[in-house]
Amino acid sequence: MTLPALPKRSFAHRVACKALYRALLVQTQHIPLKPEVLTRGPVNPITHLVRKRFKQNIALNSKKQVVKCLEVGYAVERLLRSSASGSKAATDQVNNILQILHDDAYQQSLVTERPHRVRPPKPIAKPGAPKLLDVVPRPLSEIKGGIRSVPKMVFTSRHRTSFLRYSKPQSPYLSRVIRQKDDTRVKRFETAERLFFESEEGKLENVWNHNLSAELGVKYDMGWDSVPATVRRRVIGRDLRDVEDARELAGRMMDVAEREMELAEQERKVRRHEKLERKWALKKERWEREGREVHDVVKEPFVAPEVFKPYGGGAGSGGGEERNGLEVEEGSDLLAEGGKLRKFYKQD
Repeated sequence: MTLPALPKRSFAHRVACKALYRALLVQTQHIPLKPEVLTRGPVNPITHLVRKRFKQNIALNSKKQVVKCLEVGYAVERLLRSSASGSKAATDQVNNILQILHDDAYQQSLVTERPHRVRPPKPIAKPGAPKLLDVVPRPLSEIKGGIRSVPKMVFTSRHRTSFLRYSKPQSPYLSRVIRQKDDTRVKRFETAERLFFESEEGKLENVWNHNLSAELGVKYDMGWDSVPATVRRRVIGRDLRDVEDARELAGRMMDVAEREMELAEQERKVRRHEKLERKWALKKERWEREGREVHDVVKEPFVAPEVFKPYGGGAGSGGGEERNGLEVEEGSDLLAEGGKLRKFYKQD
């Protein structure tokens, strides 16, 4: 599949746009504008409009829009070139256009008010709230909407942090806890790695001290590598304990997810049964209004459709027998009562 040809990826298109941009900016310096127009801002108004329009159209991908904008740009370039060469009509037209744009911008600023930036509300803390695994699965009466949502086990891609996701958007507190756990594991890993190198340097220092103490006859007990090695073992042990706790917590979450799935399936069957009961009640009510006899259970006998034909039907088919007016092959799946067919035959 070929990718669509984007104008901004074309070398010729970029060259044409840059040439037009430079030509417009060069002409703006030679336009004799009115004094009140020049004093409205620190930048030449034509230069400002050219830069603004090019920034707005920098992401255009539609060929029709690109062609239209280039045609407008070339027309403006001809007008500016005529004004710069001394054409009074072109200069008056440029001043009139600038005056119209200024008046429109002023009227729009009076009518429309700038929307105030609304900051999202900060999450409200709930101190003393029970843990999620201690209150789920909840009874159906406490669930909004009356339909139970089955949670999903989610594992973060960084450091094996798992949690139950019931719905989106994700709670900011959950995001903070996951981020803190991930940062803690990263810091422990970096600390263990740094202590490993310090321990190796301590071993080299021990060799030097051992040789020096043997030469001087001084007893040397403690090594330089003992403290980094001890701290490193503690850091790794703490990380392993956290891994075991996370594994135990993940097991509890899996049990909750399976229990929620079982309850959701049971409640779905109950809803389906109640729906069928309501439909049956409406049907009995309709039959009573029509004066028909109402039965508690309605069983309709199976009748093989006439449009279905047996395999190899017609003259010349052998190895079969006739049942209920249909010729079927040997080994076909038949009902015990009345010889009614259970399988549907393919159509010719």
